[in-house]
Amino acid sequence: MPSRGLRNHGAPGDLSQADGARRRARQTVESNRYTRRVSSGAASQPTLILEREWKLASLVDPPPDGSGRLEASGIVAAGRCFMVVFDNLNAVVRLPCDLRSANASWIETAVAAQGFEDIAYDARHGRFYLLLESEPRRDGRYSSVVHQADRRFVPLHRARIAVPFEERHKRFEGLELMRRGGRGYLLAMLGSGQPVVRRRRKPYRGRIYVLRQARKLWRPLTKIKLPRAARFEDYAGLAIRRNRLAIVSQESSLLWIGRLRASRWELVDKGQVYQFPRDADGRIVYGNVEGIAWLSSTRIVVVSDRASHDSQPRRCQEKDQSIHIFRIPA
Repeated sequence: MPSRGLRNHGAPGDLSQADGARRRARQTVESNRYTRRVSSGAASQPTLILEREWKLASLVDPPPDGSGRLEASGIVAAGRCFMVVFDNLNAVVRLPCDLRSANASWIETAVAAQGFEDIAYDARHGRFYLLLESEPRRDGRYSSVVHQADRRFVPLHRARIAVPFEERHKRFEGLELMRRGGRGYLLAMLGSGQPVVRRRRKPYRGRIYVLRQARKLWRPLTKIKLPRAARFEDYAGLAIRRNRLAIVSQESSLLWIGRLRASRWELVDKGQVYQFPRDADGRIVYGNVEGIAWLSSTRIVVVSDRASHDSQPRRCQEKDQSIHIFRIPA
C-alpha cells in the first residue's frame, strides 16, 4: 500500500498576548533542553535508520470514543499482526504486519480501564497481558495492575503487581513476557527508573522487575539493574528477542540494546545505545516514542504517543501518534 506519509498538525487557536508569550517561552526552553541532550554526547551514538512510518490515523478508522486521539503506548507482535494499545482508550488496534490499512481493525475490550500502558503476548497459550496504570491500595499507596485476556481480548484474570508506589504518577511503563524452564514470567520496567521509596540522593539506573504469578498477585522474584550506558531520563517500553533486550526512552529519544542471561536474570554486557534520528540542527524529533517490538534481529517497530502542543515543538508533533519501522545500523 502506498504510504500516505505524515501529516502536519494545524496551528493552535488564537491566544492572548500573555498566553502567547508564555507558550513561546515554554517552547524555547523545551527546544534548548532537547538541544542540550544531543550536545552532551549523543553525537557519538549510532543513529537508527528510518525505513518507513505512518500516522496511525492513516491506517485505522477513528477511535471508538470519538476523540480522534491515538495516544499509542505499546505494541506487540502476535502471529501475523501487530497489536497496539493506547493510554487513553480501552480498545486495541489490530494491524497486519504489512501495515495495510484495508485489514486494520479495532477490538474493544471488556476491561474496565481508561487505557493501557503496555501489552505483552504469550504465543504458547494465546494470552495477552495488558498493563494498567497505578491504582489506589487500602494503605493509601498505589500499585499497577495486569489484566490477562484471550485472543479475542475477553478478560480472563486480573492481578496486582506487588510493588507499591508512594505516588500515583510513579508506575510501570513497559511489559514483556519471557519463558524460563517452561514457566512464564513478566518483566515490568519502571517508567522513571526510581525506586518505590527513595532513601538516598544518589542517581539510580533503570530497573526491570521480574514477576512471578501467585494467585491474585504478580510478585517480584528479582530485579535487573540497567548499566550506566542506559541511564536515561525515563523508560517508556521494552522488548525481548531471544536473549536481546531492547529499551526505549521517550524523554532522551534513545534506544538501548543489551544481552540478557535469563538463567540468572542478569545482563551479560554493557550494551549499545542508539539515537533516534535528529533534525538538521541535531535536535530531538522523535520525542514521544513509547512502545517497541522486534521485527527481526536488525529491525524494530515503534509507536509514538500524542505530543504536548503546549510544551513540545512542532517537529515532535509531526511525528506523534504514529508507527515507525527502524533498522539498527551494523
